[in-house]
Amino acid sequence: ARAAGLATLLLSACCCRLRVGVTSIICLMTCRLVRWWLSGDLFQIGHIYVWWELACTACAVGCLVAFRIMERDFLRTHFEEKALRQSNGAMTRLLDLMCDVTVDLNEELRVARAAPKLSAMLMLDAHISVQGKP
Repeated sequence: ARAAGLATLLLSACCCRLRVGVTSIICLMTCRLVRWWLSGDLFQIGHIYVWWELACTACAVGCLVAFRIMERDFLRTHFEEKALRQSNGAMTRLLDLMCDVTVDLNEELRVARAAPKLSAMLMLDAHISVQGKP
């Protein structure tokens, strides 16, 4: 019975809809309680089994919801970063077309990577790098 619950939790985590996963977990709990009630064993065990079953189901639903929230946040961050990289690349190409020189600066306002066009514009030797200079 617990193996079926664990399998349901794992399959629910893979399901694309949260409500389907939660519904399957609750239906599995209901089926177990009805089976125990029909067999008459529920009255022998008492209400402890019912509370234990409810607690385990609540824990499984909580784990599923937490997993879905983390997964949603990860995917949102991933796709936002991807969109930002694409727009950054488009802006860089546009600036390259419109400007004579473009330079990437780091957080210390130093040249982040080699800029051969800047070196040529400043009439520096081709072997001298401006990378890391203010």
